[in-house]
Amino acid sequence: MVTPYKIIDESSAEIVRSFIATWNKHNISATMELLDPDIEFRSPLFADPVRGIEARKGEVENFLTSMPDFEFKLIRIATDGDFVATELVGTGTSTGPAKLPGRDPIPPTGRHVEFGMAGFFRVTTERKIAEERYYYDRLELIQQLNPAS
Repeated sequence: MVTPYKIIDESSAEIVRSFIATWNKHNISATMELLDPDIEFRSPLFADPVRGIEARKGEVENFLTSMPDFEFKLIRIATDGDFVATELVGTGTSTGPAKLPGRDPIPPTGRHVEFGMAGFFRVTTERKIAEERYYYDRLELIQQLNPAS
């Protein structure tokens, strides 16, 4: 029997899969179309959440300047209504400056990184991602970018 919750689960997972696919193609406008105008983005690299579609777009553009080949590898996905949990692997190469709020740009290192992460999303009834949160080991990422001499 298909319940309303089952339909929401499948729809939410489909939206997140589309988000990952458009991100991996680096199609920023298609990626932004999947986000709610009031998106709230959280990542260990940011002290405060990034709020709103324009701020999120700017963050994506900055990120892809620093790692233009960055991709998510989707390992697992699970849903509970409008909530989607993912296990991901992030991979990319530092070839441009990384711009983060409140810091001087971090120069490119030319190093490739690959790190595990968890991504959590909330999808609205309008089929837009309203919350996007990532958790990963910042130290692991920094060590891969700048290994000890």
